[in-house]
Amino acid sequence: MRVAIADMNDAFGVVPVDPDQGLYAVEIDADKVPAQSEGKPYRGPFSSPRIVPMGTPRSRSSSG
Repeated sequence: MRVAIADMNDAFGVVPVDPDQGLYAVEIDADKVPAQSEGKPYRGPFSSPRIVPMGTPRSRSSSG
């Protein structure tokens, strides 16, 4: 699938998945995804989960 550079999220950037195969990950708004590619419709859900630490933060010990 090809997307316009203007539709890409600059903060996400371009992430190499398999450069030898020409595969890269980019982030675009779902409403910018074409209805279909190569005659096949795209299907969601599309996900972009927040990345956060798991659990509760530990306090740092001042002795050490």
